[in-house]
Amino acid sequence: MAEAIQLLVVTVLLRPYAFLFLAFYLTAASVAIGWRRTALLTGLAWVVASLAEYSSTRTGIPFGVYSYISDTKGRELWISNVPFMDALSLAFLAYVSFTLAQWLRLPVGASEREVTAVRRSWPILVLTAFVFMLIDTAIELVALRGDHWFLGEIYEYPEPGFFFSVPLTNFFGWAITGFVTIASFQQIDRGLAAEPTLDQGVTDPVWRHALLPDPGLLTS
Repeated sequence: MAEAIQLLVVTVLLRPYAFLFLAFYLTAASVAIGWRRTALLTGLAWVVASLAEYSSTRTGIPFGVYSYISDTKGRELWISNVPFMDALSLAFLAYVSFTLAQWLRLPVGASEREVTAVRRSWPILVLTAFVFMLIDTAIELVALRGDHWFLGEIYEYPEPGFFFSVPLTNFFGWAITGFVTIASFQQIDRGLAAEPTLDQGVTDPVWRHALLPDPGLLTS
């Protein structure tokens, strides 16, 4: 236990950018959707992503076959053969995708009833999965070439894929992971009561709605 805690601390020092994004996400999401929903989404995203990563590195499902480079084992926290921070980072991306999907679907001045119905709807679920996949197209271009950046080499594919050396199965895997995460969140969200959040106007800039959305868009 003490070793795991020590590795977690070292992980924060080794990957400060990931935990800065995580801190920003937790703050923004807690303000917008409340701490219970934030904790729920974070936990669901981490579990789903961890299972998907664990499966893919062994069977190729759902992301395709790949492996993490183990240079940082012993220098950061790993869960089996997957870095802890990798699956955790998907929580932030799931939240951004989910929020952006709602922003694209909801009219300005939507009523609370409309907002709740849209947030829990199938179109939002499908759109979120699609946005989640699109975000990954940009991430892969940077992450796969981490040795050219401060990221360092993180993972590798046994064979170069179609999209800038990334196999198309990876993007299908992201869509599936996003779909399962948000579908699970929507199902549990239906049973949660509303939480008090800070009041914001619907005329705020687009970037604020994507990362720190109007509470009226996300709380019932």
